[in-house]
Amino acid sequence: MIPFLGKFIHAVDEKGRTNVPSKFRDILKHEKTQHLILIKGLDGCLFLLPLAGWTRFEERLEQEHFQSDAEARHFERELLDEGDVLIPDAQGRIQIPKELRAFAHIDAQALFLGMRNRIEVWSADVYASYKENARRQSSKTLEELASSYWRRRT
Repeated sequence: MIPFLGKFIHAVDEKGRTNVPSKFRDILKHEKTQHLILIKGLDGCLFLLPLAGWTRFEERLEQEHFQSDAEARHFERELLDEGDVLIPDAQGRIQIPKELRAFAHIDAQALFLGMRNRIEVWSADVYASYKENARRQSSKTLEELASSYWRRRT
């Protein structure tokens, strides 16, 4: 799969419709289906996943044994309770449900951030605040962050 990369800002109309960035739509053309899954994300954003990415995400949820852990079930319900299945229209627009827009504080604009196998959808203001807070909380350089990240993965 071609990774989703880059950052794009698109207008959101009063009905919650916004365009999926054309660069991402070009990648989605290679998917078997145009269905997209939109759920609450972490850090104040939404996760937008192609169906193949959702399937991998769902498999991970299944591995976590949610049925036997009350806190895990609560996490799953919080994550999915307002999720939606979307299909972009002929103009490449999706409609973000009102509840998900409220969760992510998305008003007149949506910031789309490519994160390899998923797209994050943010309020531009919330994303800027998140980035600033992350920089303040960590004095590490990109190289130091990368070193910590890769060590955890091996």
